Amino acid sequence: MGFNPSTSAFVHALVAVMAMTDNSWEQKLKVYRSWGWSENDFWLTFRGYPRCMILSMENINTKMDFFLNKMGWQPSAVARTSVALTLRLEKRIIPRCRVLRVLLLNDLIKKKIGLSYVLNSSEKLFADNFLFKYQEQLPQLFDIYQGKVDLSELGIGF
Repeated sequence: MGFNPSTSAFVHALVAVMAMTDNSWEQKLKVYRSWGWSENDFWLTFRGYPRCMILSMENINTKMDFFLNKMGWQPSAVARTSVALTLRLEKRIIPRCRVLRVLLLNDLIKKKIGLSYVLNSSEKLFADNFLFKYQEQLPQLFDIYQGKVDLSELGIGF
């Protein structure tokens, strides 16, 4: 599978493989494929974060639906950021994506921002680079982040 047996990733992959039946493995592969992942996308994700196969099919579907249908990201972008599938949707993914969406729609972010950077940054780094930095231009950004202001109130949707 391309893992170095002396790494912790090998142990995580071994646990993931042993934690399920062949049928369960195939069902999860089918779910990932249904979201447009190629074999390469799957193996990229699995090698980067083997625990992606331990997630429930419901969890996978919910997060992939959000990333692809709500945020408009490409399946391969999610595959390159495999840890995104393991993050909590309500606590981390949605609040950060709300902020990112508002910043993009207001043309405050000019360069392409990686999904990994947005989701994997520490709270402090995220706040510094996305909340404090644009607080003057968008005073309601903290309220958007905390979910106190719904995007639909601003005429914005996911």
